[in-house]
Amino acid sequence: MVEVSVLPYSSRDSKFEETTYFDPEPGSEFRVPLIGGETECVVTITHIYWESVVEVESFVVNTDAVIKPFTEVEQSPTILVIGDSISCGYTEPDWEPIPRGCLDAFPFQAKRFLEQGPAASSREGTQVHIELVAYPGISLVEPIDDEGETMSFCMLRKFFHRSSGRSDNEHWDIKGSPVVIAIALGTNDKNYCVSADQFEEALKEFIRKLRNNFVTVRQFWLFVRRHASLVLL
Repeated sequence: MVEVSVLPYSSRDSKFEETTYFDPEPGSEFRVPLIGGETECVVTITHIYWESVVEVESFVVNTDAVIKPFTEVEQSPTILVIGDSISCGYTEPDWEPIPRGCLDAFPFQAKRFLEQGPAASSREGTQVHIELVAYPGISLVEPIDDEGETMSFCMLRKFFHRSSGRSDNEHWDIKGSPVVIAIALGTNDKNYCVSADQFEEALKEFIRKLRNNFVTVRQFWLFVRRHASLVLL
């Protein structure tokens, strides 16, 4: 499932945004309805469900239309959120589902608050772009199973892998220019009885690796259940 939003370029105000939902099948086509009267629109495609893959083969436009990339000045600041079930909007099969998946989960709720909520009134709205890497049940530290074996499904390793598959260790070509990285982990580490010292050392290592890969980052925001008082600069 994907969400396609269209926003007038002239205003960039989210209250004028029009959204459509589309569940693509292999080889299917989807027409994006542009906002009437606008010569330029911003089109955003968001992949909602973590367990599926969407590949866009091409964009087709009329002969008199042009697809233009944003310049660096025009781009909204990017916040990269790294988390678990809370961030990706996953629910167990017998729980009440979250209607729009990750779009109703913590990162995108925070985005809407920044852009539309009371805090935005004094700043004329703060436009931000969210990049999300989050998997249900994932911990920061490599957990140990009941037989004493190390399980590789941890964010310290999986963030740098192309796939969330537990046996897929192929690395991906990391790209992006986030100005903030928000780390929301720790719930599953607590469930796996990871020690405080082990968690803290893994968090420091993770942040060092992220800094090496994302040189544009100015701040790290930590939402970690185990160490509410831990601050790393």
